[in-house]
Amino acid sequence: MEIRQTLATLLLLASSFGARAQEAGVCAPHQGQGAAACGDSAGYSPHREVRFVSEYIRALSQTENIRAATEQKIGRSPQARLSSCVHAAQLQSQAMAKAANLAGSYTFAGDAQQTPGLLVSYYVTKGEMFRSLGNMCRTGAGTTKLRADMDDLDESLLQMSVMVFGVLTRPAADTAGPMRRLVVTRKERDSLVHQISISFKKRDARDENYIVSAATVLWEYLARKGYRCADDPA
Repeated sequence: MEIRQTLATLLLLASSFGARAQEAGVCAPHQGQGAAACGDSAGYSPHREVRFVSEYIRALSQTENIRAATEQKIGRSPQARLSSCVHAAQLQSQAMAKAANLAGSYTFAGDAQQTPGLLVSYYVTKGEMFRSLGNMCRTGAGTTKLRADMDDLDESLLQMSVMVFGVLTRPAADTAGPMRRLVVTRKERDSLVHQISISFKKRDARDENYIVSAATVLWEYLARKGYRCADDPA
């Protein structure tokens, strides 16, 4: 999905985010507000970008772990499958709410300015979808269309991973060329690569879903795209 399509899709979702976020208890910083406006007690850190990306990885991992665990435990009877669906939907909805709160506590400048808000919009919308899924499973209603809509939303994560990586890049050109240097150290970059590697051990599977694919995209940018780190020689 192209970046303009991703922005159009998620900005459309964001148009109704304010009221829904308040109902869900999610903090959405307004333009010009710092992270502290949403209760970020740590305030500004030169490498808060690492925390933001790490929390994105953790949210992807938690979503995938819940999905995989549910798939393994699913029962054979229709009632057992519906019960598993309800329980998994509750866990996923809670995970989305937590991820939205964390992402909403960050603001960035430049090209990364929209990234936290778009990510929050994804989490809030996906959380609402999981709540609808849970209700459908309780009543035995068909979920085919909703699951297809959820897959369509998850496809935006492929481009979102590129945007999340963009938070780590230096906005101005340097001797390595435009956007080819990171604002984080090599140790910090390596810690993110390691986090993805241990959280997603089957990244090369041919049938990987969009969640795993999103993690793979981020890993590729961190590990293989040739960006220099902040402490690398010029």
